[in-house]
Amino acid sequence: MGLYRITGHGDYVEHNRVSYEFDFKGPRQATSSAPDANILMDTQGVVSPTRTSKSIDANADGSARGEAINAIFIKKLSDAVICGSATNSDGKTPVISFPNTEAHKAVIRRAYQEAGIDDFSRTAMVECHGTGTPVGNRLEAGAVARVFGNDE
Repeated sequence: MGLYRITGHGDYVEHNRVSYEFDFKGPRQATSSAPDANILMDTQGVVSPTRTSKSIDANADGSARGEAINAIFIKKLSDAVICGSATNSDGKTPVISFPNTEAHKAVIRRAYQEAGIDDFSRTAMVECHGTGTPVGNRLEAGAVARVFGNDE
């Protein structure tokens, strides 16, 4: 399997490719059921030659693709309420795997608007997508900094 084969041939890419080629922005969803994908991606070291995603790190050298990450956070019920959510597609970028800073900023703002929150300073933590690539890290961190640092 070539180093970049997954970027162009993964089953999720069909939907990304349509959004990319036609510069579609906004919500998009692709659903796939392939339980062994995580094992394959983990054992093959896809994209990152060091087999590690180094999100928002100066040593980033590529992505280690996976299909899902699951986490459980235990909170008081009154704190564990989803107030809003949003999804987006980056549209046309210089390369299909490049993130789009404007799309990142827009989806963050839309989720906050959906939640009825207009005070971004109430945010204690931001969990990033974290591609682990130098370009992806810079663009995503820049979008987060601009939204939460009010650097517009």
